[in-house]
Amino acid sequence: MPSRATRRASTGWAIVLGASSGFGEAASVALAKAGRNVFGVHLDRRATLPNAERIVGEIEAAGGRAIFWNVNAADAERRAEVVAGMKEAISAGPGESVDVLLPSLAFGTLKPFLGAGKERMTHAPMVIPLDVMAHSL
Repeated sequence: MPSRATRRASTGWAIVLGASSGFGEAASVALAKAGRNVFGVHLDRRATLPNAERIVGEIEAAGGRAIFWNVNAADAERRAEVVAGMKEAISAGPGESVDVLLPSLAFGTLKPFLGAGKERMTHAPMVIPLDVMAHSL
């Protein structure tokens, strides 16, 4: 992992919602390798937090900065805290800005549309990710 002193200069930030797994994980690392710093938002329990920490390490090893928040992106109060943290980080470096937004939150949208009981798709798992990804930030 490069030291902070040898990290390449980058003024671009990416916001990745769902940064700790799947497409969000892959995109976070690829964006860092392409020269972006990454603001990551994810929701993990204690058992899966090491994966988020590993991803932060991969971003830093690629030369980028990584600031991750383990919060529920559907919670308006938590989103406000995240946005405040992003503003603070961006204001610390002259000329820094966000130039990539990748919403990659699935919540329960991967359930089958047809089926019985709890295994079947319902209204809330479809609406919540769309609201969070399209309207939250």
